[in-house]
Amino acid sequence: HLQGDRMLARFGLLLRAAIRDTDQAFRFGGEEVVILLPGTACEDAHKVAERIRERFQSLVFNVPPNGGNPEGRESRTVSIGVSAYVDGMDDKDLLASADQALYLAKNSGRNCVVAHTLEPVV
Repeated sequence: HLQGDRMLARFGLLLRAAIRDTDQAFRFGGEEVVILLPGTACEDAHKVAERIRERFQSLVFNVPPNGGNPEGRESRTVSIGVSAYVDGMDDKDLLASADQALYLAKNSGRNCVVAHTLEPVV
């Protein structure tokens, strides 16, 4: 747990540097983070997410040495789902769309960014 907490803390610092002052990032649960990018088109949000993914992958973490990694240093990856607000959506719709995009990213081999837009039910 301590190692995971350290990774989340470094990810938080990375997020602060990667988003604008008008954006907001929240830890949503366990290892899930929600980032709100107001006034940002889905294509631009995808670019921000890709930049975050690349920066995180470039970080090197100290981990306990083992037979496969005697130096105790390794990188980690992140899967990111992007969704855009569509008129008529509520907060649950938007989160469901982002969550679906995240699962698509994980099922696509991880370490990628996937955008998804869920049309609201009217």
